[in-house]
Amino acid sequence: FCLVRVLTATLICALESVHGLPVYLVVLIMGACSIVVDGLIDAAFVADTLRHMPWELFSFVTGFLVLAEAMSVTGISLALASVFLPLAHTKSVAYVSGFATVLVCNLNE
Repeated sequence: FCLVRVLTATLICALESVHGLPVYLVVLIMGACSIVVDGLIDAAFVADTLRHMPWELFSFVTGFLVLAEAMSVTGISLALASVFLPLAHTKSVAYVSGFATVLVCNLNE
């Protein structure tokens, strides 16, 4: 059932150009609906999950969604995509981005 929710949210986010809802709003609506549905099935499970939830990640995810929406509205993400588009035809993009990710993550530890 969880997989169905994730796939549904992904599909709705992918169809943003059709319905016009921003991604952060779709995620918020899907999250709220999931809590309600789970609460109707087993309220004790939802209460236990909310009690043990890592709330410090909530601000991170919220900030990330706001940043992503701001980049989309201002056109920054489109500009970045046009910069990296010439590199996308080769398989080396995956290796370079993976290496850069590992490198940056290890520098921050």
